[in-house]
Amino acid sequence: CSGQSLGGNYSGDWWAIPHPWDLPYPIAEVDADGSAVITKPAGSGGRVSFDTLRHQLLYEVADPTRYYAPDVVADFTSARFEQVGPDRVRVSGVRGEPVSDTYKALLAFHAGWSGESKVAFGWPDAAGKALSTAAVFAKRVQMAGHPIDEWCVEMWGVDALGGPTVPLPSGDGNYDHDREPAEVVARMAWRCADARAAAAVSRELPPLALGAPGAGMTGSGRAGGGVSELLGIWPTLVSRSQVDSHVRVAIEEVP
Repeated sequence: CSGQSLGGNYSGDWWAIPHPWDLPYPIAEVDADGSAVITKPAGSGGRVSFDTLRHQLLYEVADPTRYYAPDVVADFTSARFEQVGPDRVRVSGVRGEPVSDTYKALLAFHAGWSGESKVAFGWPDAAGKALSTAAVFAKRVQMAGHPIDEWCVEMWGVDALGGPTVPLPSGDGNYDHDREPAEVVARMAWRCADARAAAAVSRELPPLALGAPGAGMTGSGRAGGGVSELLGIWPTLVSRSQVDSHVRVAIEEVP
């Protein structure tokens, strides 16, 4: 369990969660029959309720009938939640299968270097100016000969988070210029095989401060062309026989 069990990332009446700046870890009082009461320290922030717990149950679960844990394969479809008191919910009825012969593992590997720049545009035509500036920036990068393995361009304030799942104001899939957002941020990120190349790309943006399409551009993203190493993630299963189940602690005394 995590802060989600206490109302963190809660999509219900999240504004009513008591002092969310002080979320503790939840407590599970486990009974011999496998049921448990989920609660939290008295006087701490957050809320333990039927709704906050079922939100946690849906978090990062691919198959609710076969959730792999280190000691059991759990079936959440039979779980029952019962509010038994303030900030106290009993969880019962969860079934499980015998432990599998594998462990879950997440392996990380080097996947290049990334840089990014963000620029904001004000009304009018904020979205159009942002899209055009991203295209001009990409053209300047191409002309400069910087090798780009992958681009990611997002329009914050238009469709960066919801994408095509969020209807545009016009309702017909097109921008309604009479109902445009007050401002739009163009986030342009790129991936390169070389760290120097990733840093050099951002130098093509500052000249657009006075040369971008339209007026009203502000901001320049990361200062100094900062870059970050990217890690790729490979989820896999590892045989339990290959994992040492013991922990060894070595103590070295330094005079």
